[in-house]
Amino acid sequence: MKRLALALLGASALYSCGQPAFAGQAPNPANVSAPLTTGHGVVATGAPGTVTSAALSLPAQFSCAGSPITGSGTFSCSWATTPTGSGAVVLAASPTLTTPALGTPSAINLANATNLPPSALPNPSSSSLGGVESAAAVSNEWISSISTSGVPALSQPGFSNLSGAIALSQITASALAATGISAPTAPASTSAFQMQGLAAAVTPATSGETLITVSGTLLDNGGGATTAAGTGVEYEIKYGTGTAPSNGATSTGTTCNQIQIFTLPSAAAATADVAQPFSLTCKANLTAGTAYWIDLSAQAKGTASAMAFSAVEVLAAEIR
Repeated sequence: MKRLALALLGASALYSCGQPAFAGQAPNPANVSAPLTTGHGVVATGAPGTVTSAALSLPAQFSCAGSPITGSGTFSCSWATTPTGSGAVVLAASPTLTTPALGTPSAINLANATNLPPSALPNPSSSSLGGVESAAAVSNEWISSISTSGVPALSQPGFSNLSGAIALSQITASALAATGISAPTAPASTSAFQMQGLAAAVTPATSGETLITVSGTLLDNGGGATTAAGTGVEYEIKYGTGTAPSNGATSTGTTCNQIQIFTLPSAAAATADVAQPFSLTCKANLTAGTAYWIDLSAQAKGTASAMAFSAVEVLAAEIR
């Protein structure tokens, strides 16, 4: 409630505005509303006097005309600035605002603000914070950048993004030697490739890119058959899944390299003179977590069963 303050000059009494005083008229109880009760705000003290002026003072939010009144008149007050909105007057301490339009405040504390819509967040920049979209996690990828629209970009780190050095113990690789026949029966056909039954096995663990090496020695199979020129063998690396093929089985699996051929350029003086080392290497794109067999497929040249593989070793190593 706003209180009206009346300044009565030349009098020692205050009266309510119900009965205004006139110049030259002595205060008289007839000029005061009766009966007087608590809350009227009328106090009479001392000897009677004369009211010469009554002024009205209100807060700055109001603009008043007709003040002071020196004889008779009416105070006319209105808002200095027309208020907006509706409802109760808002005071300074802990007001409750309902859907106010605050415009552009010079300062505001949002520490306890809730339900801020994403559209209200600014875009981030290199020097200021802003709203950023969420990104679903992708195996082996990281957030490499965030655009000025708040959109994160994911990519797989390369070696150039890493620091330090990798230890040998950190390299995951599958490698083992042949676990089957190391001296298989000599190829018995000059018209069809046959498996040698090495039954080497490997299970890649990471990328599946596997380096396979098969090495050993080609020897005369006995009986002096290899003394003739042109006698030899054709051979290639094979791999596959499931049960490993046996020695002498029909050629099967996936070919890993081009066919290699060894033949005697001229007749050998004796069987003991024939001992030819060999080594084949190829890269196979295997599936990580799947077990594979590795073998040689071979065919005789010139004379069947004339030359055989001996001291065969198989090495399979995942390269990354």
